[in-house]
Amino acid sequence: MQDEDSIRKNIRDLKQIEMKGAIIKIICFIGIGLFLLRSISYCLRTDTLEKRCFAGYYALHKGEENVVFIGSSKTRSSMIPAMMGEQYGFTSYVLATSAQDPRALIHLLREAAKTQPQAVFVFDLAQFSRDDEVWDHSSAAYTRLTTDSLRYSVNRIMMIQDIVKEDRVSYYFDICKYHTLWKFGWQWDFWNLKEECAGRGYALLSKTEEMEYPSGKYTTEKAPVTDRAQAVLVDLLKECRDKHLKTEFICPPDPGGDYRRMNYLEEAVKSYGFDCINFNNKSFEHMYEFKYDFYDGGHTNVSGALKTSRYYGSYLHGKYHWRFSRNEEFLQTCKEQMNQIYETINTKVKEGTYDE
Repeated sequence: MQDEDSIRKNIRDLKQIEMKGAIIKIICFIGIGLFLLRSISYCLRTDTLEKRCFAGYYALHKGEENVVFIGSSKTRSSMIPAMMGEQYGFTSYVLATSAQDPRALIHLLREAAKTQPQAVFVFDLAQFSRDDEVWDHSSAAYTRLTTDSLRYSVNRIMMIQDIVKEDRVSYYFDICKYHTLWKFGWQWDFWNLKEECAGRGYALLSKTEEMEYPSGKYTTEKAPVTDRAQAVLVDLLKECRDKHLKTEFICPPDPGGDYRRMNYLEEAVKSYGFDCINFNNKSFEHMYEFKYDFYDGGHTNVSGALKTSRYYGSYLHGKYHWRFSRNEEFLQTCKEQMNQIYETINTKVKEGTYDE
């Protein structure tokens, strides 16, 4: 009898072991499948400035950045990490997406802080000065420039819930949109969405649109932003304050923007105890040459970016007193990029010999 009981027990034990083995195999199969699906998705996502920018950020070593700029294309065109590195010796990176919905900023902060928690985070306030209609009618293409630049994560899911109102499934699983692109080629370098970005997020704009001097726009008057913009800004300010993050704010130069609203934003940020540099403030009235320094009505070209970066780099250097970098490779890279920038300014910008 005991022998029969032992045999039955051994059989049950063997079945349990087989069942556990089968479960482990299933879990491994699902895990490998999800990993491959994730990597295929990264390879198929459309090749954009945003994708290359975020892939470059994910490729950074943890804790190596002194400054992370977060914002719209205005930041991408006006802040030059190479200049700040060469002249002031600190590291910086620009995380920017075109026509960005301001509700994305808090999630971009959380994404950036995963690997650079000790950095100074500099936020671009430009989009807060827009009307609600600009947010509501932002195209799906612009929305995807932000959502589809991030790796899959809980934070990405939360961002999509905040800024996407319809058809969220195709945003959560963006391979639903991009699966047909395999026939046009695979971007294998992005299998892990990690690839060095030479300009560290800066986009060099060499063309010049001769702008009229914005007579009367430089003012000390203030005009409130919309209620929605105010609420989103307050959430961002509270996040930065409650998490004790080193935070700065800027209003990038924007000849086509509402200067009164930017003055309001500057004051609102300072009321929470943060510093804000508003490049559309009256004190910057004579900083830019409107004949040479702008790519269009909302973005500086490389000449204007050099002036913005030189001023802001000096401001950050004076406030945070980072030790000048001794990394010769980093400094040499900055020097090479700046040589290209100076050459571009002296030829394409001043002489109008553009590639386009």
